[in-house]
Amino acid sequence: MKNLIPSSYRSLPLLLIIATLFASDLFAQDVATFFDRRQRFHVFDNGMITQLEHAQEVRDIRMGGDFFIYTDPLDQTILYANGEKEVLTLFRSNSFTLKQYLWLSRAQGAMVIYYGDEYKKLTLGNDIEYMLGDSIIAYSDFDNYFKVFYGGELYDVTNEPISSFKVSDNSVGFMTEGEELFINSRGSTNLVSTDYVKSYEIGNNFMVYINEFDELFVYDKGETENIAAYPPKNYRVGDNIMAMVNNREEFQVYWDGELEELAPVAPTSYRIKDNTLQYIDERGFLNVFYQGKNHVLESYTPKQIQVFDGIVVYTDLDGKLKAFYEGEKVQVSDMIIEKFKLVGRVIVYTVQNGENRVFHDGKHY
Repeated sequence: MKNLIPSSYRSLPLLLIIATLFASDLFAQDVATFFDRRQRFHVFDNGMITQLEHAQEVRDIRMGGDFFIYTDPLDQTILYANGEKEVLTLFRSNSFTLKQYLWLSRAQGAMVIYYGDEYKKLTLGNDIEYMLGDSIIAYSDFDNYFKVFYGGELYDVTNEPISSFKVSDNSVGFMTEGEELFINSRGSTNLVSTDYVKSYEIGNNFMVYINEFDELFVYDKGETENIAAYPPKNYRVGDNIMAMVNNREEFQVYWDGELEELAPVAPTSYRIKDNTLQYIDERGFLNVFYQGKNHVLESYTPKQIQVFDGIVVYTDLDGKLKAFYEGEKVQVSDMIIEKFKLVGRVIVYTVQNGENRVFHDGKHY
């Protein structure tokens, strides 16, 4: 594995580093970690299970996409990526924060971006206001420019004063002090509204906002549409999806340019992860809305539910493990489980004898 940090910067352990390891927003997370019954540390990496450490003193595991950082038994900070380990620091460091396609560390007086085998110093200073998405960083620089780094490029977006900004996986929504609302996606900036906006949420190339008259608007595929004349009771936004309980308590979803009613009454709970909507309807049934279709998975409310993009994992009434996996309902475990975790597209679970098992992409390990 190539060294991600040049030797000239390794002497600065507090350097602010943002390392973008992957270029594509479509990159799938197929890596997960677990400890066996003897507390040995293993990694599942796209079909292969490897023991990384023999000793028990592995801690502070932070997952990215198909990479992660942990502290090894020698108290070193280790990066795992592409099937290999690399020592980042010879001491334990809490400075790293990982996202799906990038990682960062706060540091002394600099912000440096790493993209593949290249790196770029973005700015100096410890008081930079910034926000991170899975493949994007937005920040207000000392030169009065609002800047965005995405896809290996740094963009000077505007030098107008910014009153607020938010990021999604690949886009930035921001409002100027002149009350203009913009979206920056894939390096391109578009004006969304020149009217006063009370609130807004950002998805991927997608934005939802409420204007001064409490009307709800959606910006999608370069077009703005008024989808509700009254403010919703509540709403959630994902990458390219929005769900809401409207002023009449109806539960609706906006996807692919269409607003659809899912239920005439509000659900007991709902959440969106990426492009997947999971909710419990008024009857207590488990539902998933994915890629334009609603799926009623169970006629009860599972005790445990975890969600990733296209995947919903849950325990059934007998304590066994089931999943909605990218459009298909599957039985993950025929045995009662002790615990489980969903890490990207990988399901790691423990059966009653303490044995760890893995389900990934339709296969059992």
